[in-house]
Amino acid sequence: MKTKTTIILITLFVCELIFFFSAGKIKDIFIQEHLKNETEVLRSSYNAGISNARNIANAFYNVMINSNTDILQLFAEAEKATPQRQNEIRKEMYDKLRVIYEQQVKLGLKQLHFHTRDSVSFLRMHKPDEYGDSLAGIRHTVDTANRLVRYTEGFEEGRIFNGFRFVFPLVYNSVHLGSVEISISSVYLANTMNASAAGIHDFLVKKAVVTSTVFPSEQYNYAQSELSDNYLRENISYEYLQENATVFGSIEEYLYACEIFKPKIKERMDLGEAFSSHAVINGKEITASFIPISNILDQQVAYFVKMERDNKYRHIINIYKAALLGGFITIFLIFGVIFLALLNNHKTAMLNAVLDEKLKENENQLYIKEQMLFQQSKLATLGEMFSSLAHQWKQPLNILAMYVQNMLDDDMEEEERKHREDIVDKCMAQITFMSETINDFMDFILPSGSVDMKMDMVRTAEDMLKLLNPAMSKKKIDITIDSKGRKSVFASANPNEFKHVLVNILNNAKDAIMDIKEKDKMFVGKINIEIEENGGVCIMRISDNGGGITPEVIEKMFTPYFTTKKKKDGSGLGLYMCKKIMQKHNGDMQVSNSETGAVFEITLPSIKGDGRTDETGTAGH
Repeated sequence: MKTKTTIILITLFVCELIFFFSAGKIKDIFIQEHLKNETEVLRSSYNAGISNARNIANAFYNVMINSNTDILQLFAEAEKATPQRQNEIRKEMYDKLRVIYEQQVKLGLKQLHFHTRDSVSFLRMHKPDEYGDSLAGIRHTVDTANRLVRYTEGFEEGRIFNGFRFVFPLVYNSVHLGSVEISISSVYLANTMNASAAGIHDFLVKKAVVTSTVFPSEQYNYAQSELSDNYLRENISYEYLQENATVFGSIEEYLYACEIFKPKIKERMDLGEAFSSHAVINGKEITASFIPISNILDQQVAYFVKMERDNKYRHIINIYKAALLGGFITIFLIFGVIFLALLNNHKTAMLNAVLDEKLKENENQLYIKEQMLFQQSKLATLGEMFSSLAHQWKQPLNILAMYVQNMLDDDMEEEERKHREDIVDKCMAQITFMSETINDFMDFILPSGSVDMKMDMVRTAEDMLKLLNPAMSKKKIDITIDSKGRKSVFASANPNEFKHVLVNILNNAKDAIMDIKEKDKMFVGKINIEIEENGGVCIMRISDNGGGITPEVIEKMFTPYFTTKKKKDGSGLGLYMCKKIMQKHNGDMQVSNSETGAVFEITLPSIKGDGRTDETGTAGH
């Protein structure tokens, strides 16, 4: 017996070592894959930003330059004009383009720069008094566009600013005149990413590139990067770093994070690699991602950087810790059962039965949690994808707005002008509606925040109807809201999680109604959302005329894996997770039947004091 006990203990120790080693290796693999994915996400965001910038540049060139014969005629005349006449032409071109240029600068345009066919600066809209310097051998995009008479694009450091250059050859009456550059600043690109995605984005340029290219008098525009001694950033970028430092808590914490990352990333930055790195800063999981940027000569000259709070990394670590604990306990229990089996076969059989039951229950609970985490992960990924998609949609809308507003001309007759103004107003109203619809979808899929938030149940229900009504109306299902005359009913809950509960219940009601409509095509579905506040409790009742639910089904309604739908149409976890969400918010959810259909009742704690509206509805949305 002593020998067997020794063997069991040695085997237990070896199994624990093997498990811990394997779990550590698997954790490292998951972390490396996660960091690789973060790098690719940043690369995709960057490519999307460049694509949008290219669309803006093409639109501006086609509308304001290539189709503007006044500008082309003046530029053509400048080639053989006297220096005095060239100055006059330069001023005329500046005056004609100044208003639209200043408008586009507010939307992200950095430079509008005209060059002669031999790559000499003719007119810088951002610095009209600086001209006549040769860009040959310095600005390769300009050289290429003029030498080959073809469109050229790429990132490039200039004599004053860096930017993403879109250089178009200018041809008038089949004569090559020179080129025009339309550029978007790297700071604008980073700031745009800050507005549409999580984290702080920044753009770093090699110090050697700046010192060898930028006018000495303009190098004050750059400052030393906090992340690397070999890179600089534009001074203006520090302003939006301060605005977006809430990711870390304060700008001081951001600077401290840079100190921590600086030695970790030095070698890979020196090699010009694309990579992501991770660090724990004051208890916060932070991931920094780096994408190398090359110029037109395929030389790596800059980095696009993103730093963000990384909950996914923490999630991997938490799973690893839970796996270690669970594995240790599981292995220990298994060997404990084996040890007890040597003492008593009968007791072993009983313990095995209990252990099997417990393991099955734990597996079920683990699967449920995995499904919930999987759904949350899908929603988070959908949020990132839709953020990027919304950003790509809004740029074309901005371009469309510019096209529409360009329809007006001061020289047209009054009647024609009024007619065009009416068309412009209608078009801009539709563009605004499309932009607001994008914002509504963004609000729905944004990541959830705190549980203890003030939520207006009436407003939340109305927001969901704005999203669901088109689909419901198409299926001839009427949805109404009855708030008992109150404009607002405030409860303590997270609005986004509450919206997911509403979507689940409304979809179940829709499915029940559609089952009836398959038999009766003339049947009109009705869903009513009733909202009230009573005795410190906010109540929402969602009722339908879908025929109700049998008592047998009601008993199992909130049981995991229970579903009356086909396997491909339902997992049986929807209502179970909805009830869990309500309980997490110190509320509850129940279901019953009315004369015409099912009634789901949701209760949540109300918010007293300033959060409550009176019966006249004086507190608006």
